[in-house]
Formats: sequence, C-alpha cells, structure tokens
Amino acid sequence: MLVCPNCRSDNLEDAKFCRFCGRSLEPVGLPPRRLEARDQTDHMDIPPPRTPSALPGIIALVLVGVGLTGGGLWYAMRPNPCEGKFSSALFAYCTEIPAGWSGGSQLAGQESLDQFTPGGEDAVTWVRVQEILDPAIQTPQYAQQFRTSQEANGLAPGQIEQLNIDGEEALAWEVSVAGEGGQNLVLREVVLVREDGAWRIELVATQDMYPQARVAFENLLASWRWK
Repeated sequence: MLVCPNCRSDNLEDAKFCRFCGRSLEPVGLPPRRLEARDQTDHMDIPPPRTPSALPGIIALVLVGVGLTGGGLWYAMRPNPCEGKFSSALFAYCTEIPAGWSGGSQLAGQESLDQFTPGGEDAVTWVRVQEILDPAIQTPQYAQQFRTSQEANGLAPGQIEQLNIDGEEALAWEVSVAGEGGQNLVLREVVLVREDGAWRIELVATQDMYPQARVAFENLLASWRWK
C-alpha cells in the first residue's frame, strides 16, 4: 500500500496519483542539501614555507672575495708613481726634476726646503711647507694673506690663476721684483693648503730666463705626485 503524503490515504502499490486528493504518488527527490561552508582554514592546502636558498649568499661572498683579492693584487702590483723621480725627504711629494736641473732637500738658514736650479744663478725653484694652526684657513684665504703681505712690501701681484696639481686645487700668480744691478726678477707663486700644511711652490728667474724656466717649472708641476 502507498500512503499519500498529502492526505495520508491508502492507495494501491501501482497507483501514480492519490485516489482521494489526486496528489502525485511519484517519489520526489530530496532537495539538494546546501553544502556546508567548509572551514577553509582547516582544510585549505597551505604549502609549507620554502627554505631560502643559500646560493645567492654564497655567490655574493665569492664575488666579494674575488673583488677584494683582485683589489689587493692591483694595489700590490700597481706602478709606483714615484719610481724614477725625485722623492722629497722633507715633504709628502715626488716629481721629475727638469732636464738639466739639479737639486734636493736642504736646510736654508732656519728653513727646510727643496731647491731645484738649472745649473746657473738665473733661475731657482723652491718648495716650502708652512704649518697651519687655524683649520679654517683654506687655499683662497692663505693666498689672499700671502698676496696682502706682498702688497705691503710694495709688490704688485698679478691676476690669480687656478691650477690642478695631482688632483689638488692650487692658486698661482706672477709678481715682478727689482733685482740687484737693475736686473728684474719674475716670481711665479703657486700655493695650496692641505691637511699637512700650507704649500708654497715658487719659481724665481731673471726676466730674460723666465720664459724658459717657466716651461721647466710647469713640467715639474705636471709630473708632481702626492705621497
């Protein structure tokens, strides 16, 4: 017997409709159940964290090691900038003494200096270094003080020029001085201030000798290297 789900009446086994209320007796599929939302946190496939590779760090260390080794080899095998040059025993520089010139470090009175001469008495180059007590004094201030002292002695310093001596900025100018016997002298003053003091590189030559001595003087400065 089939029981009508609507009116609860009995019907024959092969009946398709209820004989009392006409309700279909065909089995009705259950409504699909709503899937429960799964806890994604509990069931989500989370891959385990990847262990960072040590390879990039090893490569970086190797490259640093190669760089340091190469730098050390270059430093050990680099050319000596003072090889074959005059290297001052007093001051931190070396340079090529002009061809035909001679000289070296010496004590002139109470002053230590380097002196280079072309063999006669028509020209001379002096290198002096004066201690600077005031750290605020830089090359422009020192040059101005020096020029002021020359003016106080009746000299007329010429126009200031900028020079580069082995990467260091220097200032230069010329001044004429009346020499003995009516022979005028021309001075080429080059000054700069470094950590080790105020440098004064000076060429003194007779007016006739000055053009030739100036060429040798410029070559001396061009080959100059700090130590």
